[in-house]
Amino acid sequence: MFRHLAHSFAGVVGLLALLAGCVSPGPVDSSDLGRSQQALAERGPQQRLAEEGLGALKPQPTPALPELEVVHDEQTGKKTIHLSLDQAVMRALVSNLDIRVVSFDPAISRQQIVEAAAEFDYTVFGGSMYTKEDERNASSFFLGAQSKTYAFEAGVKQKFVTGSEWALTWALVRAWDNTGFTIPNPNYEPTLVFQITQPLLRDAWTKVNLADVRIAKLNQEFAMAQFRQKVEEVATDVISTYWSLVQARREVEIAESLLDLTEKTLTRVRGRQEFDATAVQVTQAEEKVESRRAVLIQARKTVKDVQERLARLLADAQLNVLGEYEIVPADRPASELVDIDTEQYLETALKRNPVLGQARLAIEVADINVDVAEHQKLPQLNVTASAALQGLDDSPGDAHDWLYTGNYFGWSAGLVLEYPLGNRQRQAQLLRSKYERLKAITSLQNFSDQVALLVTERIRQVDNTYQQWQVQQVAARAARAQLKALEDTEQIRGKLTPEFLMVKLQAQEDLARAEQAEQQAIVDYNIALAELARACGTVLELYPVKSAFPFVAGQ
Repeated sequence: MFRHLAHSFAGVVGLLALLAGCVSPGPVDSSDLGRSQQALAERGPQQRLAEEGLGALKPQPTPALPELEVVHDEQTGKKTIHLSLDQAVMRALVSNLDIRVVSFDPAISRQQIVEAAAEFDYTVFGGSMYTKEDERNASSFFLGAQSKTYAFEAGVKQKFVTGSEWALTWALVRAWDNTGFTIPNPNYEPTLVFQITQPLLRDAWTKVNLADVRIAKLNQEFAMAQFRQKVEEVATDVISTYWSLVQARREVEIAESLLDLTEKTLTRVRGRQEFDATAVQVTQAEEKVESRRAVLIQARKTVKDVQERLARLLADAQLNVLGEYEIVPADRPASELVDIDTEQYLETALKRNPVLGQARLAIEVADINVDVAEHQKLPQLNVTASAALQGLDDSPGDAHDWLYTGNYFGWSAGLVLEYPLGNRQRQAQLLRSKYERLKAITSLQNFSDQVALLVTERIRQVDNTYQQWQVQQVAARAARAQLKALEDTEQIRGKLTPEFLMVKLQAQEDLARAEQAEQQAIVDYNIALAELARACGTVLELYPVKSAFPFVAGQ
């Protein structure tokens, strides 16, 4: 019977240990965005040519990226790279340092999940102790007493997700003394003790004990939402800067054309000095040439500035702030009118905007904290139980044989109650958690209103820029027609008057401005589309972004 009891005791202990298990951090995000984040985090910091000096600004090539074709002009020595929008977005998502910085946050958050789950892992413990005592005895028969004790202990313990804590401990004590009254002497006493404590109110059950794990998982989702927000932000900036570079290069072309026309006009004026052109007219034409040359110089500077901003976003081995090259955009802005349903775009934004996603996660965390605080204001009521097997003999082997028989078996059980009078700390924690939850809900409402306002503004911007482009097209055609008419009139009349000269020079400038405004309007329209996608949280669905993920993940 006792042996059966011992075996049952061991079986119950094994079953409890098996049921306790280990809490898992959960599966890894396998979405395109998740795989990209993991790949960036695993690559670590970008490899640079050197740690100091200008080499610290020169990224090393990334194997996942194909080389861009560089056109070298042997006459001018210029290097030109024709870059498509898809290539620009792809290289930014692979190499951009702003994205690379936040890519580590989800990986860090996942390890925090592991840390929280590790609270329920098995723990092995053990130790040993030696004690020697010499005591003077008051009896005249005994002059003194000596004892020596060797103690060894080993075991395993674990916390359950229900809040209970159990421990299985094996101990062996070897004792000897010189009194002669201890039998056997020396004696070996092995014990096998199982102890368990289960909270019934405070600190009890999975809602409380898995709260840290659940919050850690939500924090990882929050980190992924921030990573997604940064990806969308950088992708939108790349798209906007790319179109800004298209605009800047077009303005250079317009400024060059205007300067060329003005120089031709100056040549005609100088050629007619012997007939009807005055010194004032020549001076006026020369002033226009120099002022338009200054505009061209500024336009070329703007191209360099925008190109460097784009290179900063790309942070690429071929396209970086130290590169001596000229980026020529290979794509032209889209001119098709996008059909926009305001209500549908608002619904999409409220579901997918990353800022709102983060606000919802904050509410989920607040809900968990409120549930925990509600539970933790209860009294502390724990049930405790223990069971022990014991053996004793003059040798370790015989002593353990007695242990295994189960003849010496003991157990205990009890309840422990604790409750602070007033319970002010727990009540305050509950009230604070409720206020934090209300704050999180209010923040979500506030962000929702802001996002809705932003989306409607972006929709109006898309519509406005498209209408502006249509108007500027008409204005540019009218300016071209006006200048053509003046040139035809000049050939017919043959005589150059001061008034006609000023009208012609002004017409040339009007045409340049109209062409700049026309190009600016279509560029603004394309940028407005990208900004609308960013407000709605749909940037990842844009083809240049979606097609870049395989390269980011190194696939």
